[in-house]
Amino acid sequence: MTRPLPISGVKGTAILIAAFKARRAPDFGDGLRQRSTSVLDHRLSVHTLTGVVIDLSLCAECHCLAARRNAREITRHFEGALRRHGLRATQFSILAALALGGSMPMGELANLLGLERTTLTRSATLLERDGWVRRRPSRDGRERPLVLTAPGRRKLESAYPSWKMAQDSASRKFRIAPAASTRSGASQA
Repeated sequence: MTRPLPISGVKGTAILIAAFKARRAPDFGDGLRQRSTSVLDHRLSVHTLTGVVIDLSLCAECHCLAARRNAREITRHFEGALRRHGLRATQFSILAALALGGSMPMGELANLLGLERTTLTRSATLLERDGWVRRRPSRDGRERPLVLTAPGRRKLESAYPSWKMAQDSASRKFRIAPAASTRSGASQA
């Protein structure tokens, strides 16, 4: 049985967040330290200002947190393979999307890749600096489509074998289904 902790307000929330980050039991002062050595290993019930008791230990099982942690691990896996080519995983994806789809406006490319527009802008600026993409003028002055350059195509082709090895090993290491089947399964939900 867990012992409810009488906390409320900003100070109590800050103590819980600090304890969660440090992976240790919260210390509320006045001898109100949880007995377990880890916030993630026990049930932590908290009385809120509204009198509702919530079990914050469930936050350790957060699907969003787990997905973000897995995404970072997978990204590190791909970036390790692409590092010798001077590319980040996102940059490789931008080059591949432009090679497959041709010139496209930033907004369309961001949607296609599932990127925030600011993230795409930062990556595209670096790719443009290295001469691997360029912005093409358009009739509509508000948009400047990106186009893959010949050096960008060569960079993509030279990095492809490393990406392919990372892709194949990621499928095994992380038990990832191919993206096409993942998308079709998601659309059925």
